[in-house]
Amino acid sequence: MERYEGPLAPNENGAINWPDNLERLQEMSEGTLIKALAERMARTEEDRARERAVSEEYKARWRHLEDKTAELTEKYPDRWVSLTGDWELLVADSLDEIMAKLDAKNARRPQPITKLLRTQEPRWIL
Repeated sequence: MERYEGPLAPNENGAINWPDNLERLQEMSEGTLIKALAERMARTEEDRARERAVSEEYKARWRHLEDKTAELTEKYPDRWVSLTGDWELLVADSLDEIMAKLDAKNARRPQPITKLLRTQEPRWIL
């Protein structure tokens, strides 16, 4: 089957990026939504294997960061950390700063693991 390349085509990870409003969705999907969904369903076993590998690698990075949380919190208290797809650890004082560092390294794919290393649990007001 020929790969669909329209506005609602799946990206390299097989996800469809939906628009942020219904008018745009209707405009984009005129005659293309069914094709995009058919393409998503027609993924090859190679596509599925790649998706599983990306998912497993993401889970491994998340487990690694969780295992190192106590050590990292001691070293970088109340700071943001992110573990990129290349297993590089980035540290910043704010979420905006960590996102800027990720953008500078073009590290948005595969999805980085980002976490705030809190020294105190947040208080909940009910």
